[in-house]
Amino acid sequence: MVPHPNRRMARQLAQVDADLCASCGICVGSCPSSTPFRSMAELVTGIDLPHSPINQLRQKLKADLESLTSNQKIVVFGCDHGANIDVLRGSGVATFSLVCTGMLPPSFIEYALRDGASGVLVTGCQNGGCEFRLGQKWTQARLEGQREPSLRASVSRSHLQIIWADVGDEAALKQALSTLKNRIALTQGPLPTVEPI
Repeated sequence: MVPHPNRRMARQLAQVDADLCASCGICVGSCPSSTPFRSMAELVTGIDLPHSPINQLRQKLKADLESLTSNQKIVVFGCDHGANIDVLRGSGVATFSLVCTGMLPPSFIEYALRDGASGVLVTGCQNGGCEFRLGQKWTQARLEGQREPSLRASVSRSHLQIIWADVGDEAALKQALSTLKNRIALTQGPLPTVEPI
């Protein structure tokens, strides 16, 4: 932690030590400025991975949602080290594999739902098996509102499915997607309107 540039605020700022950085992106998921709702053409965040900027995720999410042809559009956020989410990709499913699921700012789930997704599936390594140790644990805590930044309580949890699955658990991943699709079909109706952040 280093002094904040605006010293009058009596705050500190996290500063990455490149020699110690594991390039997991968990810090990106914890940064409150990593929200896709910010009304700037290019999303510039307080912290970013040079090889995988969060603005790139926002642009790809928007483009992929627009390209889906199914009435029921599902977005899957996964992890490069967990179960292979590409087995789920199809006409109604867009997949996004991150370095670690801990890199996912919770606001992206709300953004996907507001931008046309019928549901969102979040996956990553099983509990205790995270490549970066705490990605799964912190993501779970953010989505349950126990850690900041958290997924807002106003976001319908019936349109969200979470499954922690390692490589080889693709059958469980497919079952989780099926469960989400069935639950969405049962709700029958538009998503509740959510005010922007």
